[in-house]
Amino acid sequence: MKNVSKLIRWPNILMIAFTMYAMRYAVLLPIFDNINIRPVVTHIDFFILVLTMMAITAGGYVINDYFDTRADMINRPARVLVGKHINRRKVIMLHWMLNIIAVVAGGYVTYSIGKPYLVLLFIAEITVLWFYSSYFKQKLFLGNLLVAILTGSVPFLVWMVDMWAIYPEKSFISWFVTKPSHYLYYWIFVYTFFAFALTLIREIIKDAEDIKGDTEFGRKTIPIVFGIKKTKILVVTLTSLVLIMIALLFNKATFEGYFSPIYLLILLILPIIYLINSVLKAKQRADFSRSSLLSKVIMLFGVLYSFVFYYYM
Repeated sequence: MKNVSKLIRWPNILMIAFTMYAMRYAVLLPIFDNINIRPVVTHIDFFILVLTMMAITAGGYVINDYFDTRADMINRPARVLVGKHINRRKVIMLHWMLNIIAVVAGGYVTYSIGKPYLVLLFIAEITVLWFYSSYFKQKLFLGNLLVAILTGSVPFLVWMVDMWAIYPEKSFISWFVTKPSHYLYYWIFVYTFFAFALTLIREIIKDAEDIKGDTEFGRKTIPIVFGIKKTKILVVTLTSLVLIMIALLFNKATFEGYFSPIYLLILLILPIIYLINSVLKAKQRADFSRSSLLSKVIMLFGVLYSFVFYYYM
């Protein structure tokens, strides 16, 4: 069970759950209350939605480790579990078990909000994660982009399910034509972009970290194709865009006191500047590993900011 827990990567899975709960209860519902919109999705239905995303993500990690075994023997041999501590057939069985849980749970939620066909979105995510691990991961930039889109879709999904439950008769496009609140769309966009950009940055940094094993198996990652120097320039450019976005938040996030901008400055802006500096100075695998970890910490602080938003909202 211990090895299975490592394979599923519980800390990352719990982070997905934490992000979804933070987005709904600290950001989305307070805005709904402020503009007099009554949520329809029940607490139980939302829990099942979170369970769906946890199962999909866990299944993605499992199948990724299944296909990555040989490369990981070079990149991170101490962390290899598939074929070493867990039978490969059992890994596939675990993957399918998690997928079945996800489809059943997701099917219940989509039926509950009156949009049963939306279960196809969850099936599509499962399919994309399979092909990402088996094929797209080896393609230049495409694998990085897919993971970033899937991660960025987490806060967007929370908003989308609630909106579809409230306005079942409206089409998806109509939400953007007849907006219930510019404030609502603004914050959903901010968190979606933040999750997308930080994930994309981290994925590229991880490619620089894993360049040795990826080269051995003929993968076409950004560091391999363009070299470390140009990879650093790309990472710094993307990170600078995130920095600019957070700096622009000062106008929207001042609220009535100074705590919000101080939080943004100390726990997001300064760490991002430090991340840029650490990437520029990185030379060895361990340096990129530290930068990757720092990007995860920054993402955590970004999610935690939702509670600052809740307090001042």
